[in-house]
Amino acid sequence: MQAMHDSELLQEYARRNSEEAFATLVSRHIDLVYSTAFRHVTNHHHAEEITQAVFVILARKAPVLSRNTILAGWLFRTTRLTAANYLRAEFRRLRREQESFMQSNLNEDRGDPWREVEPMLNDAIAGLRERDRNAIVLRFLQGKNYKSVAAALGGSEEAAQMRVGRALEKLRKLFAKRGVLLTATTLGALMTAHGTPAAPSGLAASVTIGALQGTTMTASTLTLVKGTLKLMAWTKLKFATGAGVVLLLAYQYHQNTLEAQQLTLARAELQSGKDSLAAQENRLVDLEQQATAISETRREQEQALAQLRARRGTDARGSQSKSGALRATTLLSAVLADPSARESQRELLVDNARNCWGPLVKELNLKPEDAEDLFRITADSGMKNIEAVVAFTEGRLTAEAAVEAGAHADRDATNRMRSLLGEENLPKLEQCKQSFPARSLGDQFDRQLGFFGLKPEQRQQLSSLFASVPDEVAQGLAGDFTIRQLVYPEELDRRFAQEKEANQAILQKAAAFLDPNSVDALVLMQAFNLAAHQRTALQILRKL
Repeated sequence: MQAMHDSELLQEYARRNSEEAFATLVSRHIDLVYSTAFRHVTNHHHAEEITQAVFVILARKAPVLSRNTILAGWLFRTTRLTAANYLRAEFRRLRREQESFMQSNLNEDRGDPWREVEPMLNDAIAGLRERDRNAIVLRFLQGKNYKSVAAALGGSEEAAQMRVGRALEKLRKLFAKRGVLLTATTLGALMTAHGTPAAPSGLAASVTIGALQGTTMTASTLTLVKGTLKLMAWTKLKFATGAGVVLLLAYQYHQNTLEAQQLTLARAELQSGKDSLAAQENRLVDLEQQATAISETRREQEQALAQLRARRGTDARGSQSKSGALRATTLLSAVLADPSARESQRELLVDNARNCWGPLVKELNLKPEDAEDLFRITADSGMKNIEAVVAFTEGRLTAEAAVEAGAHADRDATNRMRSLLGEENLPKLEQCKQSFPARSLGDQFDRQLGFFGLKPEQRQQLSSLFASVPDEVAQGLAGDFTIRQLVYPEELDRRFAQEKEANQAILQKAAAFLDPNSVDALVLMQAFNLAAHQRTALQILRKL
């Protein structure tokens, strides 16, 4: 473990909960954390408690830390933040004691420059930019050589040396502004000699156990950890760096403001709950009315379909009894006979093909002319299917022959697509075709929900439900019809029954991950689609 980099040890702990990896991290950095905490609170017992809290925070944050995080710099910042949090309740008293201690020490021995540097060091280092701060912490507080600093920061040893030199000069200027006049060389020597004294014996072991198991933590340490984690989350949005005291004052102001608003918010939430309940009741009434209207429309359409089928049966028997009777002329055959109407019908099929093959065109990066050929091939097949249905209604083809003619048109379209796309892309073509109904239904549901759409994981789950429906039924749910369903009325009846069963199965499974409002919207979409499909079938049969 000793040879592993900090980031590797963090990954090992995050992935496998390796206590050995975490213990290695603690032993590497406990001196830095403890000495940083002590400079802030000037009390050994308090510094030990802060050290414990910092490594608890590290254990909790390990899974989300970036691989590029320089752990020494992160621990320095977290220690300052935790120490500032610790001082929240007794800040004024401890500051007075610290100032008194500083003054007495300065009066005792003004010849020791470290006594001037020590109380200001944490805040001065924190005032540097992140890369400069990391360079100072690694080089002087952890005693790394320039090769190690370069490896951590990225770049050559020469670049690391220049970075450390510039950072040290900036640090010297910060001390000069506070009345401590030292050369950069002297400042670096002081930090190297005194900046990171050894932590008390046995502290690393107790800190590791406390961070991993929580058995040695006191209630005050747990409170300190929770407070610092909250502060870290808040300051991540508000500040990149800053003095600990100023940060705490801002945080405390934020907390006080929230507490002052609680009563007002509670009252507003109560009123909002009442309004929401009333709106929900009104929505349920509207949904019931819409569902009733859709059900009534569906019954009317089913009756009209039954009447049309009965009339078709009578017409068929009558035409068979009349030898040499003229072929019937239907509205659909009239559409095909008119060039402009026929072209309009074909363009409609081309638009449908664009919707169906859109993802495939993007995946294969087809040229515009190849994509148009694909759409035209699909439209040609659709027109041949329509022509087969018209031929059946005019008595020129039997039902079986019409179905075979449609199948032949589909096979011809497949061969043309094979020539256009290549044999290797036919599986993708079939996959795109099979996924079209689910995509179509998912897009429709998204449009119905509008602004209050589904979460990505809910959208994926619902799409999987749509995709699990058998192909023929899924095509029906998306509003498509086959020749068999148009020439054999019992096939159409069976298809509608299958749609109802499929809708019910989808609804039962979707209720497990959709909220009640979304479930209501799904019920409404299913009812609307089934009524729309029956209406479309009715219109087609009337044209026939």
